[in-house]
Parts: sequence; structure tokens; C-alpha cells
Amino acid sequence: MVSIAELVGPDLDEGVRAVSVGTINGSATIDGTSGPLGNDNDTKLMQALRDWADVVMVGAGTFMKEQYSSPKPTEARPDPAPLAIPTTKLSFEINYRMWENIDTPPYLLIPHHVLESDEAQEYIQAQKDVGAIILDSGDGTVEACMDTLRAQGWTKILCEGGPKLYGQVIASGQLDQLYHTIDAHIGTAIQTTLAPTEKDPKTFRMNLENVAADDDGTVFLRYGRDKDQ
Repeated sequence: MVSIAELVGPDLDEGVRAVSVGTINGSATIDGTSGPLGNDNDTKLMQALRDWADVVMVGAGTFMKEQYSSPKPTEARPDPAPLAIPTTKLSFEINYRMWENIDTPPYLLIPHHVLESDEAQEYIQAQKDVGAIILDSGDGTVEACMDTLRAQGWTKILCEGGPKLYGQVIASGQLDQLYHTIDAHIGTAIQTTLAPTEKDPKTFRMNLENVAADDDGTVFLRYGRDKDQ
């Protein structure tokens, strides 16, 4: 029996955490989504991390593909953290169907040059009409997006993916902790990697802070940034 409190570990007053899941052979998806991966304790871990967060970042592609839902009110967090969705495309939309899964108005992080384009005004109004809040994310990099979130007073940032966003957060050097669940499945191929291959890959040393195994073979890892780098 694993302890969710032990999986989460000591509280952080501020920082960037990422939570991910993958198979034994490193695939972040089965049949195209992460839905089949993990177990009940993995779900509880994600909820505990959402309770910690001021804001939850999720990529636009993952939001659409996974039919994403926002953090729900809990006893520990009756006023849940909002979703923040970085996007550079005016084709991404929060529509009324998606709103059924959203309890807190989502924030769309859109680069300044996109917001200034002629076609942006109609898009902005349409998103506001369904309750989305538009934030100018400067040059649109993940660093600028995080600066935008911190400017809102949100210093506890949780990244939930997908792979592109994970890669950007890792490359930025701002990842403080990674919570990675190894699901007890193995396949003949890696359908999706945790982070996509980059032309200029970067590598950072992480320190193992905690490891725990569940009865069904699911393994929970918590890594912290090596502060000596």
C-alpha cells in the first residue's frame, strides 16, 4: 500500500512540477492516449498535485486529444486551480462541448504577435464568449508562458503534458520535480515518447527523491532537480 503523501513529498512554496506516466518500455501512450495507463493511486497522486498547484499547464494538442477536464473541487482545494493552455494557433477553440468538463475558466496563453493579427479579434471574442480568458504570452516560448503565469501571482505550476510541452519545460531548465509513474505494461513499440526528439537535445541531472511500488506492479518515482548543475 502506497502513501499519497509520501509520493508527493515535502511541500514547495513555489516551483515547477511535472507529472507523467509511461509503460515499462517508455511509451507515454497506449492506442494514442495516456488514459489506459496508471492506476487509482496514480489518479490520486495527480489530484494531490493539482491541489498543490496554483495553475495547471496542458498543451493544446493534449487538451483536444485526451478530451481534457479541468481540476475538480476537493475538500483540500474547494477552489481548484485553472487550466492554462499555451497555443500559437487560432484554430484551437474552447467550445461549449468542452465546457462540460471545465469547472474553472481556462486561460489561453497566446503569443503577442498572434493576438495583434487581423484575424485574431474575432477569435478572441469567440473564446471570451464561452468563458475562456486570454493572456498575452509574449514571444510564446514556454519561458514567456511561465513568466505570464507568475505575473498572475501563480508560483506553483504543474505541467501535465503532453510530450511537446514536457520537452519545452525540460529544455527551459525550470523543472524542479518530476513525478513519473511506470505502468506495468510493456509493448513492442514506443508509440509516444515522454518528450519529442529535439534537433538540439539537452540533458539535465535529476536526483531520485522517492520510489514506491504498488501491489499491481505500478512504480512511482519522484525526481528533484540537481541544484549543483
